[in-house]
Amino acid sequence: MLEKMTREDPLPCVDDFTHILEVVIPLLVNQNVFYKTSCVSYIASFLVGLVFEDRSHEAYMFLNKLIKHKLYQPTTLMYNTVIIALCDNPDKTMMDDALKLYQEMVSQPDVVTYNSLVSGLCKIRRWAKAYFLLKGLLDKDISPDVETFNILINTICCQGRLQVAAHVIYMMHQRGISPNIATYNSLIDAHCVKGEMDKARSLVNHMVSNHHLAPDTATYTSLLNGYCNDYDKMDEANDYCKDDNKMDDAMLIYHEMNEKGFKPNCVTYNRMIQSCFSAERFEDAHKLLDDVLAQGQTLYTNTYCDILHDLLEKQLLAEALSLYDLLGEDSKLNSDMSVLEVLLDGLFDCGEHDFARELFEGLSARGLKPTPGIYSSMICGFCEEGLMNDAKRMFLEMEENHCWPTTDTYNYLVLVYLQNKCYDDVKVLLYKMKRQKHYLYKSTLSMLRASVAAGSLDVTLSNLIKKLV
Repeated sequence: MLEKMTREDPLPCVDDFTHILEVVIPLLVNQNVFYKTSCVSYIASFLVGLVFEDRSHEAYMFLNKLIKHKLYQPTTLMYNTVIIALCDNPDKTMMDDALKLYQEMVSQPDVVTYNSLVSGLCKIRRWAKAYFLLKGLLDKDISPDVETFNILINTICCQGRLQVAAHVIYMMHQRGISPNIATYNSLIDAHCVKGEMDKARSLVNHMVSNHHLAPDTATYTSLLNGYCNDYDKMDEANDYCKDDNKMDDAMLIYHEMNEKGFKPNCVTYNRMIQSCFSAERFEDAHKLLDDVLAQGQTLYTNTYCDILHDLLEKQLLAEALSLYDLLGEDSKLNSDMSVLEVLLDGLFDCGEHDFARELFEGLSARGLKPTPGIYSSMICGFCEEGLMNDAKRMFLEMEENHCWPTTDTYNYLVLVYLQNKCYDDVKVLLYKMKRQKHYLYKSTLSMLRASVAAGSLDVTLSNLIKKLV
């Protein structure tokens, strides 16, 4: 019966299997033949099957029933099977079940048990508990392996405690355990995050010369992100003298990475491309973008928006449009409304209102329906250019297309109409705001009250204004 059940697909439920075990196992134990049968392998197979089917909680419940009813004393391997599954479960509460199972173990935990628990705790950022468990491992007569130390080092590095990490490396050497590439990658990444690029490069050189370990994708990715982070910080401080050096270093790492047959991941590519555009290294940026497109990938939407915004803010219109053309007008990116908003805002900022109008009018031909944000960009752009009639027409078109203005749009228009003494239009907008349940911002309210006090607006609007607060 047991043998047949373990071969069923899908596996039977825990209660069915347990019921059979509750009857059969005591009989086998009483007859002193339990360990001469294959029941042990059946139990182990059943646990593995449950874990394989992502039924880790059922595996936990089954193991508990074995222990609770004293049907069988699970082996360390069985405990580890369930503990690993619970630690890997996306449900964070399962980690508590894993810890409870560990505390109730009747067999001796081994290094696999500790590694699984510490790794699971680190994933959910329960650093103190993870460190406590590892300390317990080192205090017991259990030999930690390099993976154990790597988990601890990675945990410490994530906290930025690099001096403590160095002490753990010393402990490894004392126990005759050599660091591997994962050990060094944790340390290198931590230094890169802190902007300590010289120390990161020194570690790379040390692992190559002293341990004959070659950098891998993770090593290069950390270095690339580190140099780009350094550039971003200096760019914010307008320290342009050093920017070129940092980007030179980043590009050297990138070329070395390619020569070794490694490729950055999409996140790193996006980061590098954005940094190159920000540093106005357009040739490098386009080369990187070509590499990304050749791999069937593209820029992230937020990265693309940031690049366009930065270029247009610097009045680098030609470069922004070159990038837009490179990606293709009908591409998914260039059809994204958030991208089009950034582009329209930038075109108006560059004084290209005719180009903005042409881009807007071409949306319908591309099968794209303007959003409130797109209309708002056009209205704001026309207002800033002093094209009030165009702004009014755009607002009316917006309403006709049942694309209702936002609170931002209403407040912006009220302010602009007040500044341009379009008081009749202000009155119309206020009534529309009331009907559509919008409200006034403090700055708008202040200017409206000042206009009423000056006699520019009819005093009868005061009550309406109060209702919009």
